[in-house]
Order: sequence, then C-alpha cells, then structure tokens
Amino acid sequence: SIHLPAQTEDKPTLQDLETYLEEIDTLYSEILQINYDGSRSEGKLYLDRPLRARLEYSPPDTGILIAHSGSVAVFDKNSNTGPTFYPLRHTPFFHLLKRDLDFTDSDIVLDHLIGTDYNELHLRITSQHLKGRLELVFQNDPLLLVGWVFVDEFENRTMVQLLDIKSNIKIDPRFFNIELQKDLLNLD
Repeated sequence: SIHLPAQTEDKPTLQDLETYLEEIDTLYSEILQINYDGSRSEGKLYLDRPLRARLEYSPPDTGILIAHSGSVAVFDKNSNTGPTFYPLRHTPFFHLLKRDLDFTDSDIVLDHLIGTDYNELHLRITSQHLKGRLELVFQNDPLLLVGWVFVDEFENRTMVQLLDIKSNIKIDPRFFNIELQKDLLNLD
C-alpha cells in the first residue's frame, strides 16, 4: 500500500472515481507486475469496457488472460492444452470491467484513502474461488488509474503498475476473441 498523507480539499471523491472508470471505453497500458514472492512480470493490458480485457505477459512469462462474455480464459503459451476458464465475477478484473459501478456499496468498498498526489480505493473481493481485496491506485491530478494491488486472503500482495497509459483508443476486437486465441496457439 502506498503511504498517503491526511485527506486534503478538492481531491477525487468516490463519485469522481466511479465516473472516471465508467467513462473509459478502452485502455491500453504496458504493465509491470510485482508478484507476492518478489518476482517481476511485464506485459500489456487491453481493456474494452464493459466486460472485455486482455492481459498478455512478455517472455519469459507465457500467460495470456482474456475476459469476454462473462468469463476469463487463462492461456499458457507453452502448454498444448486449452485455456482454464473462470467466471469474470470471481476475478479482480470484475471491479474494473463491470458496466455499472457503485462505490457507495459498503459491502464492496472497504476504504478510500486520499493523499496529496494519489488516492486508493479498496474493494472487497468475495467469491467461492477468490477472497481478498483490490486496491485501485489513482493519480489525483489529472485523475488517472495508475495501477492496483491484489491482496489475497493470506495478505499476499501482487502489485500491477500501469505504464504508458492510452485511453479511449481503437483496440482490435479480435484481441478479446477466445476462440481465435485458441486457433493461434493451435489448441483444440
């Protein structure tokens, strides 16, 4: 978690964060992920709100995650087996991708920490497959999602930093096509 000083005037409200995220149609970013064990991964993130995302890791990592139509498919480029599927609502991506956000829901919002330059929104994740919280990190001025931290039920932290962010740009819809990705990887 980023150290945040005491709250100050004219900083983003929960409604500001909700509106900002809902107004993102598409987003592209390079990512730097620091895993709970200290290892690092790099890759590219593509969001097409609502409900579509692609996270493709750079070598030596081999993973590709595609969210589409309420499911997340996880591919391993080194495997000759098909993807593993998870319901989108049971993943941290759900809070970024769902159509209508509601940050007034105290069952979801755990905390909103506001600092001079950054603020964090802590969201509860509870499903049969995943428990923990998602800490969304925003730059205050201009308001910009700059990363997140996923904290699992054992307090293991995985941080994702967004770099070279471009929003509301054209992204090829084939990036989110699970069947096409299976064909590209020669999977049945």
